[in-house]
Amino acid sequence: MANLNAHTALAILVITVCGAVVVDSLHAADTNRCRDNWSLVCEDEVLTRLFLDLYKSTTVGAECCKQVVRKGRVCLERLVMRDLQDPFFKKHTKLAQKIFARTEQLWANCTLVAAASNA
Repeated sequence: MANLNAHTALAILVITVCGAVVVDSLHAADTNRCRDNWSLVCEDEVLTRLFLDLYKSTTVGAECCKQVVRKGRVCLERLVMRDLQDPFFKKHTKLAQKIFARTEQLWANCTLVAAASNA
């Protein structure tokens, strides 16, 4: 009976590890997809609006908004979260929360801009 439990535990461990490897590789592929095709100008515009211009509008240019919408909300959040991983933001959680809220505003603005340009 103890031998059966050991085999069961080993099987669960193997399945868990394999699952983690698959999820990690899918995450890496998705992250690479998010990094591809961002124009440097748009990436800079987004990050400047969110991180440096904290008391100004979250609006970016129409072409950049279209790019943000094409990339998708997940890619926008990953772009921002990449920079929020900096130890500075871990110590300044209120600032990080403000930036994340601004990300939501930017997304909402860009979806409206993209929808208006497609109409």
